[in-house]
Amino acid sequence: LIRISPQSEWPRAAIALHQYWGWATAVLYSLAVALVASLRRVGWPVLTVLALAAVAAVGAGYLGGENVYRHGIGVAPEALRPAPG
Repeated sequence: LIRISPQSEWPRAAIALHQYWGWATAVLYSLAVALVASLRRVGWPVLTVLALAAVAAVGAGYLGGENVYRHGIGVAPEALRPAPG
């Protein structure tokens, strides 16, 4: 788990958490491909890994959206200013 204690560290921790979910997604999809290659069929083990990978992809997407739209991480400062006029 990632600790978010000092105010200056939370953006880095939020990005790291998003990255961990992304890496988990990649690992799970790679495992599914390896299982299909070794088993030569798609059965319950492969479907289970694919379901977990889909959950991880949704989690990574959600965290990425929160980082950008809620916290403004990775958004240029001029994009946060109100439009003139």
